[in-house]
Amino acid sequence: MFGQSRYFRQFLQNNWRDLYRVAYVWTHDSQLASDLVQETITRCLKHRQKFENEKQLKVWLFKVMSNCWHDHFRRQKNNVELDSVDLYSSTNLEEEYYRLQVMKHVQQAFEVLKSDYREALSLVVIEGMSYEDVSQVLDIPIGTVMSRVSRARSRLKELMKDVHLNDELATNVWSIK
Repeated sequence: MFGQSRYFRQFLQNNWRDLYRVAYVWTHDSQLASDLVQETITRCLKHRQKFENEKQLKVWLFKVMSNCWHDHFRRQKNNVELDSVDLYSSTNLEEEYYRLQVMKHVQQAFEVLKSDYREALSLVVIEGMSYEDVSQVLDIPIGTVMSRVSRARSRLKELMKDVHLNDELATNVWSIK
């Protein structure tokens, strides 16, 4: 059975970073994101015998993480502040400062989004998942995914309207579309 194979364990290890990246966007806390990923991997290993469709493994993995996050959120019912994180390094201090300031604005804008919007948008933008896959992960209709992503993008643009971006950075930030 695929779920008991060495490939399955390797797949979980290889996807830790992707899980963490999305978990961090959802939680705004590095330790909580690590805990969420660890809980996700633990659940996947515990219930690996239930998994049979290798083609849907990544969707299933993020579905498990979504369930873990919702379980945690229901238990905690509060948000944790975002830790500062170094997102870019440059030898040009002025350029680095500018990028860090813009990324700080992007992070702050992302935090303001409703959690439903943030979850859907992060899976589409950060993980590059299709709307159909996000629909499966979040267990919502595809139309709802499309609506949440569209509203999240509009809200981000609205929140970022006063932030002046140079052409290169604007391309990176608005690759969110």
